[in-house]
Amino acid sequence: MEFGEKYPRINRVWGMRWIAKGMYKEGGWYSLGLIIIFILSIAIYSYNLGGYEFREDEFQVVGAAVGYYHDQSFYSWDWLSNGPGENLYDRAWPHTWLIAQSYHIFGISEWSSRIVSVSFGFLFILSSYPIVKFFTHSKDVGILTTVVFLFYTSYIDMFRYTRMYALLTPIFFILVYLGYRWISETNNYTIINNKVTAFFKMNFDFNYIYLVPFLTILLMGYFVHINVIVILPAIFLFIIYQAFSKKEIKYVVTTILGFFGLIFILLLGLFTDILTNIMGFISFFGKQNYTYLEMFTRHPFPSDLGIVFLATLLLGIFFLNKSELKNKMIYLFMFIIFSLPFFIFIADRYSGFLYVSHLATISILLIIVSYYWLVKLFTNKYVKMILFIVLFLHIGLSSYERFDVVYGEDNNYGKYDTAYQVILENYNPENEVIFGQYLRSYYIRDLGPNTKIINMLNNKKYSFEQFVTDLNQSEAGWIVWDTRKSYHINGDINNHVDKNFRKYHGKDIDETDVEVYYFNQSMVK
Repeated sequence: MEFGEKYPRINRVWGMRWIAKGMYKEGGWYSLGLIIIFILSIAIYSYNLGGYEFREDEFQVVGAAVGYYHDQSFYSWDWLSNGPGENLYDRAWPHTWLIAQSYHIFGISEWSSRIVSVSFGFLFILSSYPIVKFFTHSKDVGILTTVVFLFYTSYIDMFRYTRMYALLTPIFFILVYLGYRWISETNNYTIINNKVTAFFKMNFDFNYIYLVPFLTILLMGYFVHINVIVILPAIFLFIIYQAFSKKEIKYVVTTILGFFGLIFILLLGLFTDILTNIMGFISFFGKQNYTYLEMFTRHPFPSDLGIVFLATLLLGIFFLNKSELKNKMIYLFMFIIFSLPFFIFIADRYSGFLYVSHLATISILLIIVSYYWLVKLFTNKYVKMILFIVLFLHIGLSSYERFDVVYGEDNNYGKYDTAYQVILENYNPENEVIFGQYLRSYYIRDLGPNTKIINMLNNKKYSFEQFVTDLNQSEAGWIVWDTRKSYHINGDINNHVDKNFRKYHGKDIDETDVEVYYFNQSMVK
């Protein structure tokens, strides 16, 4: 029976025949599901993308990108003088360069600054299904995990934020895939000549076709963020495991060479500055950031359940009969086994999800695998259906609860367009000054180069005595800082300003989350 005869109604709908044929073929439902997921990703990542002001570290990234756009250098742009400033920001320069290219196409705005992150969000969603399917041997887990990734609000926020982590996460996920193909597969190509080929076949029988893109993307990832290199010790741990479990010559030889190489690098680091960039991020039990355990395991279930699912899977994979699937699961677990202790005890940074967002992809994937396999143990199809419905409901409710935060309606980062407007409309360059702590000069760029700015610094470094001195030398002016950054302001300054000067915006006035005050000499005296 032809498809059109079996489904005549669908066949008559103009424009739907190709979709219906795809659904009719084996795997068609998965193709349709992926199309829907991708369309949803466009809507979720792009909605209201330019509808809220820059926030936090976006300012320094945008400043460097605009500097490169105008001057082909990574010196942050001075919005008031309309020229390059003195601050060099070449961190994650590939990301900054991409944003500058976006400005050439779309102009400079909040939207065009974030579209690079959105694009890599699309890449992440597009690559997730085939990568997850490869590691789990399951289309269902591939679809399920991709949906979980898509609706994870921490990832939605990241892919709508002008920071390098939006590049790091999909790059790292692709590297995990390439790394496994490289070290687990064999190579049947001739290398130089037959003798060299035989030597490599005996001792280093890896698939070097995947090594080239792996190293290329790894190098690019390193320039994006140093945290990408955690992939190397994780892969090395897997090679050590393979050497002991399979006892294959290629893994044994690579393990031995790896240890010698590690010793050589450590010795080299003692006598040169080759490890300076890395050692600055290492403290050995100086932090003990146990919050990373929660960050690795908090999605798609609460952290306690996530830990249980991970532990269950780790025990369960050793009972798998399928050796290839077992190897892939152990490979993925090596990233957790290395990275979790590293970030808790060794990495010398304050804890933050963005630092491990790329590694959370692995833990989320493993939690989903554990949940899926446990659900499949039930024989009653209605029980299975209910358990999957519970998962989707939980994901949906979790996303809905943070909707306002993710989409900029209630993010507490500052509504600068509104709060700075009173300064734009009333600032007098003849006799007024602007005291600013983390001043967002992009939103007062129309004031021009004659604007007098006094930097209130951070961490309370700007003393009350200096503040009084600066006040007495100023006829009038404005004082501005982010409400959530009030802890950077000296307490005496905060109390004095709030008691004596006229407040236009901020706490107890409105919800701009920006403190804006006006003063003149009559108020100062």
